[in-house]
Amino acid sequence: FDIDVHVRIPERGIHPHELGKRQPPCDIALYGRLGVHCFNFEKGRKLQFMRIPKYNIRPSIWTSYYITVEVKDLVSSHSPELSHKLFFPEQRAFTSFHSNLQTKPEKPGEGAFSLLDDEAVDELYKGRMPNFLSEANPDDRLRFYEVQEQDICENDWLRLYTDFALYCYWQYNEDAFKSCLPSEINKILVETFETHTDPSLKLKSSNAIFHINFTAKSRDYISVARRTMDGKTEHMILQISTWTNPPISP
Repeated sequence: FDIDVHVRIPERGIHPHELGKRQPPCDIALYGRLGVHCFNFEKGRKLQFMRIPKYNIRPSIWTSYYITVEVKDLVSSHSPELSHKLFFPEQRAFTSFHSNLQTKPEKPGEGAFSLLDDEAVDELYKGRMPNFLSEANPDDRLRFYEVQEQDICENDWLRLYTDFALYCYWQYNEDAFKSCLPSEINKILVETFETHTDPSLKLKSSNAIFHINFTAKSRDYISVARRTMDGKTEHMILQISTWTNPPISP
């Protein structure tokens, strides 16, 4: 994972970036936050994103990012560094983030990342992204849960998903994205085929679809974020579509 920035890298190899005290680009910061969320979600931990000291980029058919994240453990005095790998499969209609995370190994090269298994993802969460829903279907309310204000306060990753949704709309204009922050969440509707006795636990479903309505810089946005997991430890896939107008059904 880690490499010495002073070592000559082949032209088509990994491109290292040492940040020092500088802030990372907006997209790298989001990827780092996603890695922390993935780790917390999988392990039931409460690690807080602090900073990104360095990251590496490997250009290929699927661009891969190897990000080192410094975190603060809100429960324990021990605050480890996390190694996060993220890559982008080619998609046409939506943006897909494949996250693979582990605690940083003591020696470079230890603890190799395992590949994501798309075939293991439930068929109900594959294919094109679902249409945005502003309200639950009356005949199928058991699949839905409307997020409450308390849920947003207790689960800051809901704001992360909203930031990702905004970024996916402005991803080719970083200045525009930054000028739209912070965004305001108006409503989130969670949809999942997993059953829970407490409706609020749908937020914790491994596979879930989030219908997000939010406002940024006086403009209203709607977004669909689909979170899926392949059953392997520390793997998460987040797929997002965002519009300023309701999409036209195919």
